[in-house]
Amino acid sequence: MSATVDVERYSEFLKDTTDKPAPIIDIPGKTFEIAEVQGGDVYDEAVRYGSMGLNVAIIVPGIEDIKKAISKISSQLPAGPTILPLYRDQTIAEQQRVMQSYPNGKIIVATNVLRSSLTVPDLDVMIGCGWERTSDTARDVHGTYVRPTSRSSEDQERGRVGRTKFGIYVHGLLDGYPPLPPREERDLYDKPEITRMRLDGTILKLARVALSLDDLDFMDPINQEAVDGAINRLRRIGALALDGSITDVGNDMAFIPIDPHHARMLIASRSQSYRVRQQMLAAIAVQQENGIASTDPTQVKRWKKLSTESQSDILMHLDTFIAALDMTEEELYQNGIVPKKLYRAFETFFALSEREGLDGIELESPDETQRAALIECILAGSDELYMHKGKNQFRDPRGRRRKISKRSAMSRSHKRIVVGAPFDLQKMTERGGRMRRFILGATVVNPELLVQVAPDRCDYDDIDYTVDKDGKAKVRKALYFDGLDTRSQVLADAEPSAQYKEFLINTLVQSSYKQLQYNNTAKLQRTFIRLRELQRRSLQPIDIDIAMQLVTENLMEYIPDTVRSLAEVDAYMPEYTVDMFVPPQLEAEILKSSPNQVTIKGFKLPVRYSRGDAYIDIPAKLSRSIPESIPELGERTVYIRTPKSKDYHLLKSDNVVSIAPPVRQRQKQQDTSQTETPHFAKIPMQRGHDPHKSTYVAPTSKPLNNTFTFNRASNGRR
Repeated sequence: MSATVDVERYSEFLKDTTDKPAPIIDIPGKTFEIAEVQGGDVYDEAVRYGSMGLNVAIIVPGIEDIKKAISKISSQLPAGPTILPLYRDQTIAEQQRVMQSYPNGKIIVATNVLRSSLTVPDLDVMIGCGWERTSDTARDVHGTYVRPTSRSSEDQERGRVGRTKFGIYVHGLLDGYPPLPPREERDLYDKPEITRMRLDGTILKLARVALSLDDLDFMDPINQEAVDGAINRLRRIGALALDGSITDVGNDMAFIPIDPHHARMLIASRSQSYRVRQQMLAAIAVQQENGIASTDPTQVKRWKKLSTESQSDILMHLDTFIAALDMTEEELYQNGIVPKKLYRAFETFFALSEREGLDGIELESPDETQRAALIECILAGSDELYMHKGKNQFRDPRGRRRKISKRSAMSRSHKRIVVGAPFDLQKMTERGGRMRRFILGATVVNPELLVQVAPDRCDYDDIDYTVDKDGKAKVRKALYFDGLDTRSQVLADAEPSAQYKEFLINTLVQSSYKQLQYNNTAKLQRTFIRLRELQRRSLQPIDIDIAMQLVTENLMEYIPDTVRSLAEVDAYMPEYTVDMFVPPQLEAEILKSSPNQVTIKGFKLPVRYSRGDAYIDIPAKLSRSIPESIPELGERTVYIRTPKSKDYHLLKSDNVVSIAPPVRQRQKQQDTSQTETPHFAKIPMQRGHDPHKSTYVAPTSKPLNNTFTFNRASNGRR
């Protein structure tokens, strides 16, 4: 039964096997004459009729419009009729006030609950603004939208008067809203609910009996985007398999008469302690009501004092619920709690507790350990993941910006990754609708928790290899959750490959990680240390990079691609000695021509070498008698520094000290090294290790790096 249903379509849709439409039974009620007039501003019209002592009702889109209307009307009629609000979340006693009679009449300012759920018998005047707030789904996101009232709903609205006496219906204009389209351009009937709601629960229940929406006939076509979105969400939380069949988890969820995402949280809590299970039930009960606290900005500070939670809106509302259970009705109002929403949440909590066998247990506020467990359960059933974009802005999987409301537990915190459910709220202005996009039930998570709780929803892209703090080689991966880049990285064990082997070899050869302790690698590093010392002393080029390149290429040739760790590579590594790179005779000549100390005027002074140049610190006692040359150092360039000079100066034969920056001399040496071939590259050197008898050849390619970067554009994500 309905006063606004499209009976002709239903009659045709429900025709019998002989194609005979279902009969239509029209039962008219007794009504009085209704005068229909075109009015002006709805507030002015309410004041005009209210000042006559008539009973007036106005229907506006939302609670904010109710508050605005009451404020404007009461300022013009301070001692006139009684002004009463009417909306869904009021208690029965509050709603029943509109049924009473008042000496100077009454003005009821209501949402569409007055049109569809309640009949006030003594109304004289009904004022309609032509706008209503409805629930709908757009781009697979649920929200509330402001729409022009359909013609059938307007007819039903007109029928609120003329029940017991003559009535007046006024077409008013709502301040702050754009002009209404002409009546003939508005929809004849309201949009069917099945095209406005999210289909997660419907699809899940059908899957339990091996049916899909395609197996059923619907009078109104269902948006395929909404169907695909619901199926994808159910797959993400483990309720449906890839082939669309229901899983064991999904089967359990289908028997729980709540939103599927909340049902998934409940299923996840079954592996926790009975305390956590009970707390999760309470949190879910509150979420079914979208919270129990007032949305009035003046009330928010009051109920937020009931919780210190900063990581999850769901847990903040749980704290509020637990605190409210011990309050009187007066205390509920004082703390900004909506009694009717609290009572409904408690009924849901009690029913779920009975269902789960947890009734009779006193509900306690969760401690830190229990809160961590509850966040795991919340993540298991969370709708989407959002990345922080700065301040209060987050990016959703569709690429749209969303925010957490000022009522959020974390509204002042800048959290990088949160999970929750998307919700759109349309605000109307004179220029049209303005969409505000929010995250409901926002809860902070970290990458480790994503991988731990929801591994099936995680995907990875290899970035590079690295060594962790324990010295174990790992592959660093970019983490995606539901296909969304979390801008986070995780470490995992790498699979054997030629690229991974190259990283392991380079890590040991170049020894860029000081914490690594392997026998053969330590011997190799001592060889390189010795070569570097010879490089500093030698007047001829000794390129250690080429030495490393030669060792790397040799190891790449005979170490198999199946190695999995640094220890395995070290076990394969033969012994590399200095004489394999620099002949012993040349090594002796270098050491002989570069003494560790020289004697000047009876003082033994230490000598430091760099790229063949000698550096000596002259004590104050010798600063006035610096020799013209130091024969022990041969023909090499010598730099000296006295206590009075900050920098090293070039020692010249005429004993004139002039500044010559060593960097220029080093540049000269580098230019020379580009034309001269290193000693060990001129001489073929045979390995002494039997399995690897190979001859070293000077490389012609660029030396290898110790960083390996993967091409992340190959999979289309980047």
